[in-house]
Amino acid sequence: MLELRQTQGLRLVQSPQQILLSSLLQLQVQALELRIHNELEMNPLLEMDELTDVELEEVEETDDGEEFELEDFFDNDDNYEHKAQRDNSLEERDMPQVARTTFKEFLLDQLHQLDLSKDERRIGEEIIWNIESNGYLTATLESIAELTETDVSVCRKVQAKILKLNPPGIGALTLRECLLAQMEENEKNGLTYLILKDYFDHFANKRFEKIISELDIRMEDIVKVNEEIAKLNPKPGLSFADQKLNYVIPDFTVENNNGNLTVVLNDFSLPELKISEQYKTMAEDKKNVDKETRNYLKKKLESARWLIASIYQRKLTMLKVMEAIVGRQMKWFELGPGHLMPMIQKDIAVDIKMDHSTVSRATDGKYVQTDNGVFPLKYFFSEGLERSDGEVVSTSNIKIRLKELIENEPNSKPLSDDKLTKMLMSEGFNVARRTVAKYREYMKIPVARLRRKIGD
Repeated sequence: MLELRQTQGLRLVQSPQQILLSSLLQLQVQALELRIHNELEMNPLLEMDELTDVELEEVEETDDGEEFELEDFFDNDDNYEHKAQRDNSLEERDMPQVARTTFKEFLLDQLHQLDLSKDERRIGEEIIWNIESNGYLTATLESIAELTETDVSVCRKVQAKILKLNPPGIGALTLRECLLAQMEENEKNGLTYLILKDYFDHFANKRFEKIISELDIRMEDIVKVNEEIAKLNPKPGLSFADQKLNYVIPDFTVENNNGNLTVVLNDFSLPELKISEQYKTMAEDKKNVDKETRNYLKKKLESARWLIASIYQRKLTMLKVMEAIVGRQMKWFELGPGHLMPMIQKDIAVDIKMDHSTVSRATDGKYVQTDNGVFPLKYFFSEGLERSDGEVVSTSNIKIRLKELIENEPNSKPLSDDKLTKMLMSEGFNVARRTVAKYREYMKIPVARLRRKIGD
C-alpha cells in the first residue's frame, strides 16, 4: 500500500561555483599557479592576458573600490573580462628554482663510482632508494637481501661502503651506527670511539657517572668526549636537504611603514586570465558552427568564467582574513613575539562575516612574511588562559616563557617540570604540571635528565 510521508531534515548543497572557490581557497600560491596553467591547457576559452603599463594604469584608475560579489559576476553576461587588480608598484620577483639533483641521485652518482660487482651495485641502489631524507635506512638488511635475492652478509658489506659516502654516516640503521661511521680511522682507538661503541646507551641517557666508574676516567675526559661527539652530524641527510630542497614562499607580506601595517597578497607569479574572443564568437555562431561544438564551447566558456571569478574572489577573501588577523594581533606585528593575543578561527570568521570553514581553508598551509620573520598563519591562533591578576594571555606566550626558563636553566642541574610549574605560577600563569609537560613535549624539549650538560 502506497503511503505519503513528509519529513524534515538538513542537507548542505553547494553549487559548482562554491565548490570551485573552496578548492582554490585552500591552495597555496605555488599550487594555484600550477592549477591555472593546467586550466589554460585544458580550456581553449582561457587565455593569458599580457597587460601593458598603460592598460594597467587605466584599470587602476577605473577601480572605484566597490565590493565585488561573486553572484553579481555570474549574473552579468558582459562581465567576461573581470580581473583581479594587480599592484604594478611591486618590484619584479623571480620564483625560486628547485634543485635539479635530488638527494638520491647525489648518492647514486657516488655509488656508481665505487668498485662493485653487478650484484653489489644492485644491492647498493636498493639501499639508497630506502634511505629517508634524514639519512637513515628504513628497510632492514634482511628485507633488502630478500628483495635482491642475495645474502645478508653481502648486503652488510655494501652498506658499510655506503656509510663512507658523502655525507659520512649516510644509510645507517641506528644513531650509534651513524656516529661511529663518521669517526676517522685514526680515531678508532680513542676514548670517544670506545664510548660510542660500548657505552652508547649510558652516554645517550646522561649516565656519565657509570661510564666514569667502569672506565676509571675523570669527568674532564667525559667533557672532551662530549665535545667531539657534538661535532658529529646525527642526521646527515638533512645537510643536503637544507641547502637544496627546503624553502617557503609566503602567501602574504605584512609591511610596517612607520606604524602603518599594509597587507600584500603575494600573487605576483599568477598569470592574468581572459576569455578568448575567437572561441567566444564561435560559441554563438549558429550559422558556421555545429550544435555539438557550440555546446562544448559554451560549457568551457562557463567554466572559464567560474575560474576567473573564483580567483578574484579568492584574493578578496584571503586579504579579508589576513587583514582581520593583523587587526587582532596588532601588538605582535608592532612589538614582536611575546605579545600574541588569544585568538581562534571563529573570531576571524565573526569579524569578516564568513563561515569558520572558509577561514580554515584560507589559513591552512599559508605563510606570511613579517618584520619578525616568516610564520605559518596557524601560529597566530591560540587559546587564552586567565592569569592570577585576571588578564587573559595567549597560551603561545606561556610556551615562549617556558622555553626561556629552560634555555636559562643551570646546565648541570636542569629544571624539573615541578620546578618549572612553580616558577610559572609565581609569575601569574595558572598552569598545572601536566600542562607544562604537554607544552614541553609540544616544543620537542626533552625531560630534565636528558637536558643535562657537562663542561659549561
